[in-house]
Amino acid sequence: MVHVVDVAQGHAVALPPPGRRALRLRVHLACPGLVAGWAEVRALVVADVLMRAVEMEGAQVFPSLAVPDLSSPELRRLDRLLACYGVRVPEVDDEPNADVHVLTSTARPPRGSGVALRVGPTSVAAQIPPLPREPTDHDASVRRCALLATPWREPVAAGAADLMDAAVALAGWRAYVASWSHAPSAPVPPTVRDRARGLLDAELDTPGLLALLREVADDTSLPDGARFEAFVWLDQVLGIELSRDVGHG
Repeated sequence: MVHVVDVAQGHAVALPPPGRRALRLRVHLACPGLVAGWAEVRALVVADVLMRAVEMEGAQVFPSLAVPDLSSPELRRLDRLLACYGVRVPEVDDEPNADVHVLTSTARPPRGSGVALRVGPTSVAAQIPPLPREPTDHDASVRRCALLATPWREPVAAGAADLMDAAVALAGWRAYVASWSHAPSAPVPPTVRDRARGLLDAELDTPGLLALLREVADDTSLPDGARFEAFVWLDQVLGIELSRDVGHG
């Protein structure tokens, strides 16, 4: 179960609610200048991790998207951004009601009912180029990893060093996973599974999950097969393509 604080009610709520096996999740994007930027990508990534975490609890999530009146080319670009960042493509519709609303920092409050989660303000250093007009998947997982390194409610001011740290970490983790994939399979250690569920329950603590990856990678007392399964399992929530290099080289 995942607990998050509803900004409207000011207290923690459980997702999925007890007895519920399906949730409607709606992402609200402000798109200043009618262009999707880093703030929009961050909200989509946070919503995607939330969907993955809730679905790990056995619930089904039905996502939708609320955006301003974007041009057709920008809507197509937004679709490509979703694909690049590994975000399940939600439907753009006008239905205001949802069980959970995820908002960018400047998006209007939702008109319908449901839990409201507002993602912290997002900015990038001047030397970092804006998101491309023609998105590809190049380095998208690095940017996703960098965004998940900060608690989702807090402001992010990403710099070149943050992206470099994420790139180095991902390259190392992927090399480990590719190597561990040759070891005999072993179950995810219960301590890792319990830690991860506790971090998800504590306001979707993605920085804690990234720290848990580092701990598992450094714990040589664990069989390589167990470390492989732990990384693959954790990546079901993080979505940073940790097993991308398995079978290559």
